[in-house]
Amino acid sequence: IGERTVASLVWFISPKSSGQWQDYWLRHRLQWWQKFAQSPSGFGCREIEQEGQGGKISVIQYEFPWGRETIETLCSMDDSALLQMHSGSSTKLQVLKLHPTLAPIKVAVDMRKGPTGELRLVCQGLSTELREHGVYVWPGYQESLQGSLEQLYTKYDQMGVLFTVLVSEATLENGLLQARSRDTALKETVHVSKLKDFLLTYIAAATHL
Repeated sequence: IGERTVASLVWFISPKSSGQWQDYWLRHRLQWWQKFAQSPSGFGCREIEQEGQGGKISVIQYEFPWGRETIETLCSMDDSALLQMHSGSSTKLQVLKLHPTLAPIKVAVDMRKGPTGELRLVCQGLSTELREHGVYVWPGYQESLQGSLEQLYTKYDQMGVLFTVLVSEATLENGLLQARSRDTALKETVHVSKLKDFLLTYIAAATHL
């Protein structure tokens, strides 16, 4: 058995939406593997039964010449399992600096406090526009819990998201929003009408790094 490199991402969510996020991750991770493969049809996914345990396990597999093997596992666990695995650490948090081409999620669209319904509509419109141009978007605005800005940026940095886009009340007034870069931590003010071109230009340039 040779060396193996293993990456792990732990994502904390509300139990009420765990099934939704499990399906979301499985669908997008399978698409990510297929995107970079010469034989996309060789990939498949299935669920694994857990006897006497809660949660849900899904695996992504590939049909190698020597047989089918699991290449990625997605587990939905309750809080007791997570607390046992991560009881606390004083280690400094790190940024997951994946190459922009390999980062599965390019942009996270989130919102701050304000008229929830109106802000969600803006977020949905931006997300749809970006997806139509091939940009994978994390719909952070759909989550019910909001922390501080620092916690928000830390979460997306750990996920390897290239840009965090924040929609606020100011966006409703003048169309301006904030786009923060994972790699530089710089925040730029961009008009909603210019966001797509701004992000596409960066992502296109990053593929040549």
